[in-house]
Amino acid sequence: MTDATLSVLADRHEALECLQIGPDFCKRISSDAIKAIAICCPRLQKLRISGVHEVDADAINALAKHCQNLTDIGFIDCRKVDETAMSNVKSVRFLSVAGTTNIKWNLFAFTGFESNPPGLDNFWLNQGATLLLSFMQSAQEEVQERAATALATFAVIDDENANIDTGRAEAVMRDNGIRLLLNLAQSWREGLQSEAAKAIANLSVNAKVAKAVAEEGGISILADLARSVNRLVAEEAAGGLWNLSVDEEHKVAIAEAGGVKALVDLIFKWSTSTGGEGVLERAAGALANLAAHDKCSIEVASVGGVNALVMLARCCKVERVQEEVDETLIPISETLIPPPSPLAANTSAFHLAAGTALLQALTRAPQALTRAPLQALFRAAPALRLCPPRCALQRPFAARTRHLSTPPMA
Repeated sequence: MTDATLSVLADRHEALECLQIGPDFCKRISSDAIKAIAICCPRLQKLRISGVHEVDADAINALAKHCQNLTDIGFIDCRKVDETAMSNVKSVRFLSVAGTTNIKWNLFAFTGFESNPPGLDNFWLNQGATLLLSFMQSAQEEVQERAATALATFAVIDDENANIDTGRAEAVMRDNGIRLLLNLAQSWREGLQSEAAKAIANLSVNAKVAKAVAEEGGISILADLARSVNRLVAEEAAGGLWNLSVDEEHKVAIAEAGGVKALVDLIFKWSTSTGGEGVLERAAGALANLAAHDKCSIEVASVGGVNALVMLARCCKVERVQEEVDETLIPISETLIPPPSPLAANTSAFHLAAGTALLQALTRAPQALTRAPLQALFRAAPALRLCPPRCALQRPFAARTRHLSTPPMA
């Protein structure tokens, strides 16, 4: 049998749902024939082919694109199968590549978890977490890293709105997964640090998991990782601190662990660098949550956070980053600069100095921010006997409700 013969047969049987070829007479069949089958037989549910020399990426991607109902695939005694492309076949439920010599099973095993296909909820909930956590304890660091990557998406339902599956997230927690992830986050290997921090950040959207992370010492670990010179590590660590900072109990703990200083330093470092938008958004988002706490807002100001945020507003034009900057400066200005009152003369030296620093920083770049922080300064300036920056407020400021955010999940 040749490619041409098989292509003609496929073209004449568009409604075909099951096709098995081999093991005999397949020596002259190539990936071109498999691609033709995919295009001609979109209803295919089961495909078994034996003895083909190579199944390349084009053929497998064609199956993924055209055969949406394909759940059973067998490439038996095929010398080479493109393992990367196989992960694109989201519909597969049964796969056999017996006799194939090029598959790296430790890595290939994760494709189902990373694609997170629907229809197997009970399996993922009852066995998925346990299986992934067993891979995380592998002696091979590459396997550990892929397992952490899979865990980062394992519980994700909607990454746009930061929604995760409560059952899956808590299954990871029950199986001691938080401690395993935190151990990986302390590895010397930066890839492991990044993927473990990402998984911790995503799972921490769940309040129970976030509490477990804090109780296991995760806040200090993430604060340390946020100081990393590696952008990806720092970005994922900042994302973890962002999610943990949603809980009031964790805000002070983050400040005490040096997390506020680490986040401010990230802004200073990446505000003028290319490719740092993700770091900046996460760092500013975490600071926005932290600044809603009086003690933490003072900490933000005391470590140079005001100047860092104003510099970020001037240098970064990404809208979502600008929003987080405003959300951070509003509570800081409200905490550090009291409203006008006859008791202004009793304002503490620290508040006066912090208010002056805030005013001076904004004076250097008043148009870099929205009206919210500026309006707070106009209200506060008489109490501190300061001159507000000159800028035009075109219409009265309407207060925007602050909300606690979570970072976009990978």
